[in-house]
Amino acid sequence: MMDEPPAQDTPIAGWEQYLYPPLTQDLQLGDILRKADADANHPESFRVILTPSCDMVTSGGRTPKVKDVLTARCHPIQDSLESINMHPKDTSRYRKSLQSTVLSQGYFQSIIPFPSLAGVIPRMAANLRDLQLVPMQQIGNGTEFSRIAAIDSPFRELVAWAYLQIACRPGLPERDLSSWAKEIIQAVQV
Repeated sequence: MMDEPPAQDTPIAGWEQYLYPPLTQDLQLGDILRKADADANHPESFRVILTPSCDMVTSGGRTPKVKDVLTARCHPIQDSLESINMHPKDTSRYRKSLQSTVLSQGYFQSIIPFPSLAGVIPRMAANLRDLQLVPMQQIGNGTEFSRIAAIDSPFRELVAWAYLQIACRPGLPERDLSSWAKEIIQAVQV
């Protein structure tokens, strides 16, 4: 039921995943940062926080568990799509391919696309393999990075899941898949 909204509802617009301005003072996973001295219309000025929210809490006099915040750098959406070999050769096929992979999952391979928020966030994608540590004291008004927007749930969880798929997926040793497939086929045919 979550894939298809009820008939009377209108699907949410892409930009409705943002909480703008952010509602809490604490940094959270999925927050959108912008480099203060950079072009506000260029995706490479932006970062997406990947550090778990619980490690960055400063409210209530708490001391954060981290000094540096892990972020993913953002890039123009067209460059990001090309980096994962998604090229717009045939427009209708390209649209279907985008919808069935990148957009329906919310991420694909190493990129997470972010919709534009008019005048605030350009069309961009975070590259989960292009990372940067940003000291916490460099995030906030009058510092190197400004916190532009937060991501609403469940989109926040999507950012966490996408990063876990890239960074924490255990590697597997080489296996004899041919013999294994043969065993499975033999078991199924019994």
